[in-house]
Amino acid sequence: MEINTKKAAKLPRIKTGIWILEILFCLGCLIYSLCISAYAQAIGCAATMLLVSLPILAEKLFKQRLQLPFFIFCSLYALGPMMGDVFLLYYTTAWWDELLHFIGGIVFAILGVALLRRMNPKNTALLCAIFALCFSVTVAAIWEFCEYGMDKLAGTDAQQDTIVHEINSYLLGNQIDAVEHMKDIRQTVVDGRKIEGYIDIGLHDTMTDMLFETLGALTFSTAFLYITGRKKKTEKNATG
Repeated sequence: MEINTKKAAKLPRIKTGIWILEILFCLGCLIYSLCISAYAQAIGCAATMLLVSLPILAEKLFKQRLQLPFFIFCSLYALGPMMGDVFLLYYTTAWWDELLHFIGGIVFAILGVALLRRMNPKNTALLCAIFALCFSVTVAAIWEFCEYGMDKLAGTDAQQDTIVHEINSYLLGNQIDAVEHMKDIRQTVVDGRKIEGYIDIGLHDTMTDMLFETLGALTFSTAFLYITGRKKKTEKNATG
């Protein structure tokens, strides 16, 4: 019991130390962004400083301690987009965006379980797992709506383009109900500029993002059911 108390006393200091390091890292990225006149990137760094502070604020607001692994997970997830922009990881590392969405699926699934159990601790593990999956997928859909809105209203490219070499299109068909199957597209011309393939304006990016978010949520929900089932079985054998 004494060991657990010591560990519990160390946790707030460990979290505070991690938070300070995150703030310093964000501050360094902010200064760097200002030095290279990347002002939009600098705003992202400032926003990330607020994001990494949310777990600390949540603990104080709800008066409930977050487990250290989840605290670190949330922190890394908050830092990911800023790192992708500042260090160009979105462009130099093909799987960076997918990794962040996979982690996001896990983070929001955990939050879904926490919310449901806060409302009613007696909810079954199966109900918690289903709610976690649905909650995470809903957050992913809302985020994609936001990306679409930013692209339409602010002229950004949050839903990044993809070069494809094959499309199926009713629009290009010879008849109203005919699908034109175009394969091995080697070149298209957009406003006089030649492109090696055909530009998909965001569909592949959006669907890939939601797919990885769902996979992350599904991974957590499956693990949650397995661990909860094992725990109940162990407790039953111990009492039996």
